[in-house]
Amino acid sequence: FTDNNYLNVLNEQFNVFIDFKSINVIEEDISFDFIAISNDLIIKLPNEISVNLYNTDEDLNDYLDIDSVYDGESVIYNTSDEIEIPLSLSLDSIVSNNITILNTTYEDLNMGIEIELVDDNDTLINRNNYQGIKFQYGNNYYFPDNNSITNIDLGNSNSQNIVLKIISSLDTSSSINGTYYFKIKNYLSVDGKNKLYESDNFVLVPLEINKDYSNLRYSFDVQSISDSIVDLDTNNLLGFRITGMGELDNPKVRVSLYRKKELTAYNQEYLLVDLKNYINETLVPAGQNTYYAINNFVFNNQSVSTNTFNITLKNIELNGYKFVFELYDGNDKVGTKEINIIVR
Repeated sequence: FTDNNYLNVLNEQFNVFIDFKSINVIEEDISFDFIAISNDLIIKLPNEISVNLYNTDEDLNDYLDIDSVYDGESVIYNTSDEIEIPLSLSLDSIVSNNITILNTTYEDLNMGIEIELVDDNDTLINRNNYQGIKFQYGNNYYFPDNNSITNIDLGNSNSQNIVLKIISSLDTSSSINGTYYFKIKNYLSVDGKNKLYESDNFVLVPLEINKDYSNLRYSFDVQSISDSIVDLDTNNLLGFRITGMGELDNPKVRVSLYRKKELTAYNQEYLLVDLKNYINETLVPAGQNTYYAINNFVFNNQSVSTNTFNITLKNIELNGYKFVFELYDGNDKVGTKEINIIVR
């Protein structure tokens, strides 16, 4: 405003916001008379006013947003793991006809975030399947409610940047396995929990749940059907009998070869070598210096399955060797058996 004492004139400019949320009104019904009262003098002011009626029933979901610079690292279940998720939460200003609207329908609401665990089909996963997970914001820890959803009240509805921690604990089991996703959204509510509006956008954080083999009933054994002492000049054929039974979904057997660092009883250190350089057969690679002895092992709960693995040695030297057979269920290692041979 301008206060000119010499002319005894006071000039002020006002922005007047009028809230009609409690009445039914349309723009054509609105007219304004402005009256100034000063020292018992009533003056009617000119009706030079810009009327901009905004419908506060507009969906506030469109103005809520959540984003993150999270790099996509997975949380691993049943491990001592902790991942920080930076979140940017915003409630954008509502603009109508180039005028920013002060929408009083949400000014007293609280912003919060909700966390669900979902599968690839966006189906909600029951909290009993990830009891080893907790969430931390500030100094407080949060867990899924009875509806398997975690709600965190962040206080006022102002835009804010926060850090959410997802913490995994050891010695926890789950009846499911595979890749799932924590789906994180922000919302507005009266009590910080029961949402009135929620963002259409969300942040996904992968959770890897590996199958729990601690109580799995299975058997796995490997026996040599050849002499464990190999003559360098005459005997170069080796055979192994591999047996198994149990509740595996996708059993495979991998094999690798280790050679003794020194041919002495006082040093039992072995070094991993590339099996393909020591046999005539061509095997399917399963990893670095590791190959499939059995790519599709038929397992069942009723009877023992038997397979044979035969190889012909080459380029061997006078030394001690160790064949390591590993039973896998898909990408999860279940068991290990070792067979030692001596080349003389």
